[in-house]
Amino acid sequence: MQKPRLAGVFYFPMKSITLLIKDESGKTPAALRYAKALVGSGNPPVSVFFFGRGVCQATEAIHEEWRALSRLCGVSLTLCSASAEKFRIPGDTDFAIAGLGELMAKGLEDARVISFG
Repeated sequence: MQKPRLAGVFYFPMKSITLLIKDESGKTPAALRYAKALVGSGNPPVSVFFFGRGVCQATEAIHEEWRALSRLCGVSLTLCSASAEKFRIPGDTDFAIAGLGELMAKGLEDARVISFG
C-alpha cells in the first residue's frame, strides 16, 4: 500500500548519496544516525568517505557500527589515504584506503555528498 501524497508536492525517488565524515565520532554523532535513517528509509548511502580526523572513527568504538552498516547494505567505507597516513591508521577488509580522487569521483557520480564535521 502506498502512502498518501500531498497535493502540490513533487516526489522524486532518492538517488545515491555519499557521506563525508571530517571529524571524530564525538564531534559528528549525527553522521551515523543519519546513515541509519537513510537505511531505514530504503535509500542507504552508497559510500562513506572519512577525511581528516574523520579517519579516527576506524579505530574508535563506533567503528563496529560502521562495519555493521557496511555489511547490512553494502555501503563502502573509505579512509582518505593522506589522513590515514597522518594518523597512522591502516586500512582493513571493511575500511578501504583511497585518495581524494575517489571522493571527487563520488561527487560527480552521486546525486548528493553530505558532509559532517
